[in-house]
Amino acid sequence: MVDGTKEALFQAGVGYTKRDDARFLHLVASKSLLERLSIGMGTKVIFPQANRTRLLDTYLSASLLASSWFQASLIADNLFQSALSLGLNRQYTLGTKFNVMTIIFLYLDPHWISQPLPEFNQKNFGYQAGIEFPFMEQLFLRAGKFHNSTIPYQGQSGDGYGVGVGWLAPKLLLEYSLSQVTSGILGYSHTFGIGIYF
Repeated sequence: MVDGTKEALFQAGVGYTKRDDARFLHLVASKSLLERLSIGMGTKVIFPQANRTRLLDTYLSASLLASSWFQASLIADNLFQSALSLGLNRQYTLGTKFNVMTIIFLYLDPHWISQPLPEFNQKNFGYQAGIEFPFMEQLFLRAGKFHNSTIPYQGQSGDGYGVGVGWLAPKLLLEYSLSQVTSGILGYSHTFGIGIYF
């Protein structure tokens, strides 16, 4: 969503997410304003499992390619707070990526929740941190930690760890990850992802 190019009028994408408590349809677009700065906007259509009411929310982002070794994005999510019943209140995230000689990528994404919801065990501050090892420009391994982050299948926030693997082809991305929750309700989950580019 935040990597539009100058050559195109804008970049766009469609995404679909299925959780135990809801399904999400994402519609996003982005545009490069300057050589190293892009902005993006997205709308998500939310279909809760508990009822047939369709909800709408939106998010905004800005991305900066500061140098060959550092990138940053600022994301404001759930601006309308239309799905508070699912724990989706307004959240601001600073995403950072550090490229260490193209051998290791380091990620640190602190986030701030404007009005934490006690029933979802939320606190104002949380983060995700991770490390990625690329192999042969197509295969990558990941490991990371999360603190006070949303755990969709539990319907609350918590702490834990995760590992994952992915394969990137010219027009296709396949990902798998395993996460372990270590606070609150202990548990683990498997996540599969696929991306198609054209």
